[in-house]
Amino acid sequence: MNKKVLHFEYVNYKGEKDVRDIIPLRIEFGCSPQMSEPDWLLWGVDLKKKAERAFVIKHIVKFIE
Repeated sequence: MNKKVLHFEYVNYKGEKDVRDIIPLRIEFGCSPQMSEPDWLLWGVDLKKKAERAFVIKHIVKFIE
């Protein structure tokens, strides 16, 4: 099975902007460790950090082809 990689510009909780490359896993409503209030999260494998991570969907600035 060939996994689709998503590329997007993202602003983290510190206000730092970066391009992220992830293999998406799921979308859920909840909290990550850096959040105090629940929100919609895109969970995926971050290819740069080689780890499963949560991304707050409203912090995705734009998707890149």
